[in-house]
Amino acid sequence: MTTVPTTPKAFGRRRSLRPYRGLVPVLAAGLLLTACGSEEPAATTSTAATSAAGSSTAGSAASSSAADSSTAPAELTEVRWIFDYFPTAADLPILAAQKEGWFTEAGISVDITAGGEVNQLQDVGIGQHDITVGPGVDLIQSVSQDLPIVSIGVVQPGNVSGLLCAPGKGLDPNDPTTLKGHPIGVTAMNVVDVAVWDTWKDKYGLDGEIEEITIGDDITPLYTGQVDCFPAFLTQLPAVVAEHYGEEPVAYEVNADVNSIGQVLMANTEFAAANPEAVSGFVDAYAKGMQWAIQNPDEAADLLLETYPEYERKTAESEIPALTAFWHSTLQDTNGLLYMDDSSWQPSVDLLLASGQMDVAPEMSKIYTNQYLPSTAVMP
Repeated sequence: MTTVPTTPKAFGRRRSLRPYRGLVPVLAAGLLLTACGSEEPAATTSTAATSAAGSSTAGSAASSSAADSSTAPAELTEVRWIFDYFPTAADLPILAAQKEGWFTEAGISVDITAGGEVNQLQDVGIGQHDITVGPGVDLIQSVSQDLPIVSIGVVQPGNVSGLLCAPGKGLDPNDPTTLKGHPIGVTAMNVVDVAVWDTWKDKYGLDGEIEEITIGDDITPLYTGQVDCFPAFLTQLPAVVAEHYGEEPVAYEVNADVNSIGQVLMANTEFAAANPEAVSGFVDAYAKGMQWAIQNPDEAADLLLETYPEYERKTAESEIPALTAFWHSTLQDTNGLLYMDDSSWQPSVDLLLASGQMDVAPEMSKIYTNQYLPSTAVMP
C-alpha cells in the first residue's frame, strides 16, 4: 500500500503540524529549502543566491571600471516567502517559477522558509515574512481582527477538503443524507472548521443523525472499520484509499459544498504598498507556475520527485491533476488564474457571520485586491 504523510486535520486546511521538509534539494535552481528546527526564524535561501555571488565577484574584479560596473545585473528585490505545510503538489507553482527563472526575470529574489512550525498568516502579518499561501476563511477572520494582510490572488476558488468514505457502505456521493446512521471520523477543529462542518451538517439535516467519533490524523480508523468516513484533502488521499480497497472511495466535498473559499495568496499590506512591482512580479511568476503544472502534469511530477525524493511517483501522478483541477473555476477560466471578485469571498464571509465566528464583516477592499495580478491574464 502506498504510504503518504500524516493526513492534515479537517475540515481542512493545511495547518501547523510538524513538517517533514528537512533539507530538500531544488535541483534546477541549486537551492535548499531549510526547515525550521527551533523557535528562531528558519534559515532561508535565495533563488538568486548563485547569481548574487557571481555579481559580487564580478564587481570586485571590475571595481575600477565604470563601463564594466554598468553591465552588472540590476539589484533584485527580496521577497520572503513562507510555505504553509509539508511538501505537496501545491508547492509546484513556486518550484516551477524557480526552475524556469521567472522570479529572477521579475526582478526578485525569493527567500524560502519551510512551513509547519508557525502560523504563517500571523507570521506575515507581523512582518516576519512578506507573502504566503493559506486558507481564505482564516484570512477573512484575521483581517476582521486587524491583522495587516490582504489576499493578492485566489489559488483554490473552492476548498479541497471533505469526507472520504469507504466503498461498500451504501453511501451515495450525490446524496449526503445517506450518511445518516454512519460513524464519521472527526479530528480536532478550530472555530472556523467547526463553522464549516456545522453549516454542512445543517444543510443536509445531519446534526444528531450521524455518529461523530473523534480520531487522530491517521487514516487507520477508516481501514479498520471504526469509522466509515474520514476527513481529508480530496486530492492526494483518494487514490491511496482506492488502492487499499481496490475500488474508488466515496467522497463528499464538504467545504466546496458550502462555498468555502480555499487557499489564497496573501501579502503583508505594508510590504505590498512599499514594493508593488515586486509583489506583481511574484504573482506573475506564481501564475505561470500554476499554468505550467496544469499543462505539464508529467513534467510536474518529475519536478516534484526531484525536489522531494520521499514522494512516490504514483502518488504524485494522481495528486497533481486532482489538485490542479481545484485551481480554476469558470471565473478563472474567463479572467485568468488567481483572479477573484466579491463572489469568491462573500459566501465565506456569510458563513463566518452566520456561525458567530465574526461579528462585523471587513470591507472587501480590505480582504482582497486584484491590483497585483498579471497585466496579461495567465490562463489555465
